Amino acid sequence: MDEWPKERILQTANQQHPRIGDRRIRGFTLIEFITASAILTTGMLGLAVLLATGIQSNSLGGNTNVALSLAQSKIEDLRNLSSSSAARANGGSLTSSVANYYDSSGIFIRRWELTSGPAGSQICRVRVLPANTQNTTTKKTVELSTVIR
Repeated sequence: MDEWPKERILQTANQQHPRIGDRRIRGFTLIEFITASAILTTGMLGLAVLLATGIQSNSLGGNTNVALSLAQSKIEDLRNLSSSSAARANGGSLTSSVANYYDSSGIFIRRWELTSGPAGSQICRVRVLPANTQNTTTKKTVELSTVIR
């Protein structure tokens, strides 16, 4: 039987079970740790920004739907009134609150304007805007126009 030389046996043993002080065993260096930490931190910050943007967009979408519903509701209210009703008289403004042509729900201000339209009809424009003008990032102005007979 061939015998292995003692040096060969030690070399094989070191490859299978290297010693702690051996140069072949390396852990992470400080530079590698800092680089990995920077990459991980950048990724986490990007994820946090993405999450915040998603929440804000969701809130804006919900508030826009509420404003749109309020505008549609006002158009339906005006459409259901008779054309001779005082509430359907021409007038109002979308830029300022005119008596009998605006209302407020606390969160939104709803303004409408009625003008003469073709063939005895009226053009109805409704604008719903945020009551708090300081916070327009989560609320958006909505405007609808239609012809009512």
